[in-house]
Amino acid sequence: MRRVAYWAPAVLALLMLALTFTPAEVWRAPVDDAVYHGFDPNLMYARAGSGTVHVSPGSIDMTAPPNSYPTVNLATTLLPKLTAGLDVSVAENTAAEPLRVGLWSPWTQSGQFLVFGPAPQNLITAETILNGLPGSTLIGGPITRSTVVGNYQPGNIYHVSLVIDKPNRIIETIVSGDDGTRGQATMATDQSPAIFGAAQVSLGASAFAGSGTSRVTLRNYSLTFPHQRAWASKVADSRAQFILVALIALGLLAFAIAIVARRQSIAAWFWGAAGIQTRMRGVAAERPGGRRGLVVMAGAIGVYLVGNALLFPLGGHPFDFAAEKLYAYVAHSYGPSQLYYLPNAVSLAAIWGGVPYVESAFPYEPVVVYLFAGIGGLNSALFAGGGAFSLSDSHLDYVIKGINVLFGLADGALIYLILGRLGVSMKARLIAAGLFLFNPAVWFSMSIWGQTHVMSIFFVLAAVLMAEKGHAVWAWLALAAGTLTRPQMLVFALIVGIVFLKMFPWRHNISALSWTVIVTFIVLAPLTLATSPSLPVDVMVHNFSVQEGGGNGGALTTVSQDAFSIWPLVTYLAHGAGGLGRVL
Repeated sequence: MRRVAYWAPAVLALLMLALTFTPAEVWRAPVDDAVYHGFDPNLMYARAGSGTVHVSPGSIDMTAPPNSYPTVNLATTLLPKLTAGLDVSVAENTAAEPLRVGLWSPWTQSGQFLVFGPAPQNLITAETILNGLPGSTLIGGPITRSTVVGNYQPGNIYHVSLVIDKPNRIIETIVSGDDGTRGQATMATDQSPAIFGAAQVSLGASAFAGSGTSRVTLRNYSLTFPHQRAWASKVADSRAQFILVALIALGLLAFAIAIVARRQSIAAWFWGAAGIQTRMRGVAAERPGGRRGLVVMAGAIGVYLVGNALLFPLGGHPFDFAAEKLYAYVAHSYGPSQLYYLPNAVSLAAIWGGVPYVESAFPYEPVVVYLFAGIGGLNSALFAGGGAFSLSDSHLDYVIKGINVLFGLADGALIYLILGRLGVSMKARLIAAGLFLFNPAVWFSMSIWGQTHVMSIFFVLAAVLMAEKGHAVWAWLALAAGTLTRPQMLVFALIVGIVFLKMFPWRHNISALSWTVIVTFIVLAPLTLATSPSLPVDVMVHNFSVQEGGGNGGALTTVSQDAFSIWPLVTYLAHGAGGLGRVL
């Protein structure tokens, strides 16, 4: 019986790993990965200029008085396939260009547009533009192809469908109306080959007033993600769902049996943890100067918290922090699993003066999904009455940075505890923890730049502490959680994992790894049920494809220059860099 209790979790863990590493292509895929309806002001960029652009969930009302050029960016994506649809109605059309809607890329400076022309002709023209100037839309540039596809009547409603299909080398625009109007235009590789490569494509609408005026309404917007392999490769196969649910149920059963079997040791651990405060009082009373030491530590923590809080209003990373706010919003408003889909079509264009260069894809593993879902939920509960919130609300900035600071404090505490397990003197432990907690680079990263690396560090430090305490299961669990934050943590997992394999007896490692797989499989269930069983593997593989495998634009395949490291000093020197170049 004891042998069965030992090997049963290992067999279950192997079955879970087998399902996780089964490629998503083995299972039946859905026709569409995700479909979204309506306009979301948080996910779109509008530039009114001297006109007006009013975005509400049901419509966009755009007015262009004389000499104005209002624009709105509806979506930006690097995905190979995307479909959008919307209804347009031109109420006033004396402008030079009452409405232009289409697909274009700031990287290739080309695009295809449907132009609803001025009165009295009221023509609908399909135009292909090359070598334009990237702005909030494509500005100027020669029109290399112009085809009249129909006429429109002011006030009538016309449906516009736009399709990006890079695998088939087609960008297609279709317009239709109840008055019999129907036209279609196609952009192929012979017109702009680059736009079908690793280039972001944007969907936008604009009006150019000239000496006239324009008034336009957009409604019934839909955005569809046809099935494709990206950050998450979705499955819609009853076989996969059945196996996944069955393994989750077996995991929960095994977990419940293990808790009942170890209830006495769990109770002992709980009461031991509850006695920490009593033991701390005893240490303060017995050790000379112990109470004063606790006061000093409390004062240092107070300086740490207040000092970092004072940095919160000073700024944030132009892209990363803005993306973090977006992730918190999407996870709260659309659901955690939607982080692997919706941000793939959202450009934070305001960062680049309105040019939609890059989408804000979510490249992180599932643990970070839960972290941002928690951040979004906390911000909503504290400052939005449990409802939706705006990305421009500074409260969200403070919530993200505040949680960063708490994780940083926990990191310092873990450093202190780890060194205690290693027999380092209290003075040295306090110095080491203080060197981390009061490191200017750490403060800058988490409280000004707003980056979340302190969260990933927390799990690795927790793994080291648990290993030093001899708790193999907790050590492997913490290491797994750290690995499932950001792709860079895979390096830590490999190195620290080798240490754990040597540190613990092989029987302990088998048991600990088995329970780590089971618990992780259960914890990830809300996300894998909504996407695919292979989600953690899919994210890691796609990160490699984008960053190293040529799946991204050359200008975007970079190594971060805010990674506080001395190594760039070596590489820049080797390349002959000097002066300000070396300062980077």
